[in-house]
Amino acid sequence: MNRFAVSLFAVFFLSTACLAQSSTAQAASSAAPKTSVSVVPGTTVEVELSKAIDAHKARPGDEVVAKVTQDAKSDDKVVLPKGSKVVGKVTQAQGRAKGQDESQLGLVFDSAVLKDGTQVAVPFSIQAVANSSAAMAQAALDAQGASTAISMSNNAPGGGMAGRPGLGSQAQGAAGGDLHAGNAASTIHGESLTSSSEGVIGLPDFALSSGTLITSSAKNVRLERETRFVLRVNGK
Repeated sequence: MNRFAVSLFAVFFLSTACLAQSSTAQAASSAAPKTSVSVVPGTTVEVELSKAIDAHKARPGDEVVAKVTQDAKSDDKVVLPKGSKVVGKVTQAQGRAKGQDESQLGLVFDSAVLKDGTQVAVPFSIQAVANSSAAMAQAALDAQGASTAISMSNNAPGGGMAGRPGLGSQAQGAAGGDLHAGNAASTIHGESLTSSSEGVIGLPDFALSSGTLITSSAKNVRLERETRFVLRVNGK
């Protein structure tokens, strides 16, 4: 009788242990992040930097993180939803200083992190880089403000060219500057970033080459927080 009880207890114990292991395995399987994300080469992704990068201070290997600002689709399916992250690193950094022809900042984005924490290897190249929306909007406002100030000055009583010898050419020059400022504001407003954008937008004296390197022969390369990019998925 005792042997039977012991045997029964052993069977019960083993069955319970097996069921527990099975439940644990199923729970782990259901909790595991999905990794079946496929992004077709040629897919474009719009992102903005999470923090500024300065060629004077950056070092090769520094992590670079950008946030996806628009749902990225591949084969009509959202593969990288808005709010996901794209991660990369600095590959080279050279500040603008005496004796150097140009400042350089090399960036490579090579993975995406979905909202659920899944990290997927995705090779990107930089198709376009643009100033932040806020910076470009402020530049437009500044240009328009300068234009308005010049117009008000010219239209004020006694503020025109009449009765002010020697100021005719200055006023005409100001009017030319006014027109130029207006054109600049209009251009800035028209420089919206789209999936088809290429090169550098709203960052004077900057150049983009090889899909990874941003350079300037006139100033130090510094990309402010929320600098925008259009990234293109490369073939593996």
